[in-house]
Amino acid sequence: MLSKIIIGNRTFLTKKSTKMFLRDIRNSGFVSESDSGALQTFFNVSDPVESRYNVEMHQHELWSGDRRLSTQNAIDVAFADDDPTEIARIFRAAACAKARNAVFWAGSKRRAHLAAHPMCVHCGTDEKLEADHLEHCQFIDLWNAYSKENPNGYDETGWFEYHESRVEYQTLCRFCHREETRRRYNGDSSSETDDSAVEESPQSLHALTQNSPPHDSISSCACAAAAM
Repeated sequence: MLSKIIIGNRTFLTKKSTKMFLRDIRNSGFVSESDSGALQTFFNVSDPVESRYNVEMHQHELWSGDRRLSTQNAIDVAFADDDPTEIARIFRAAACAKARNAVFWAGSKRRAHLAAHPMCVHCGTDEKLEADHLEHCQFIDLWNAYSKENPNGYDETGWFEYHESRVEYQTLCRFCHREETRRRYNGDSSSETDDSAVEESPQSLHALTQNSPPHDSISSCACAAAAM
């Protein structure tokens, strides 16, 4: 693994410092001409890099032409220093992140469900609502099943259709969604809550938009791919 990477005339010794630099550029809403050139080299893209605001997700994002850029994926690949095992792991994780993004697409069951069921089924609130995969069709279970049936790679449209034909949701507010996820992971059937519980975020990890090698095996995908 590399001990440092260079972007333009800046040297970064850690993934954290690199991520903070890219985050500051992204969130500024403006990419200077010199920074754009340096980022084109870093992301290995041909079009200028710019920051755009995603109204639906309420966040700035880095784009090159019609491709949204994954900063964390690029950082991980840069520090991997051509290690094939590590790079394969990074792309498996990125494929899983991209698959999670797809459930937020326009026309998805998730959007239709929330429009038709605009109240949390646990507490009744209509604020900060999220669509929770029901117990028998959890996201990771659907993803692993799809991966086993498609060992040669990830097809975005194919995955979306696979997921949409099998998923069922319930509406939960953010707090109840977190508690439901904690219960599932801990195997706890009680209604006791814990504010320190780990949440399975419904917000997607950002899609991989860089050129990537074929996914030889995606069935063991690690969903902890980094979000920007």
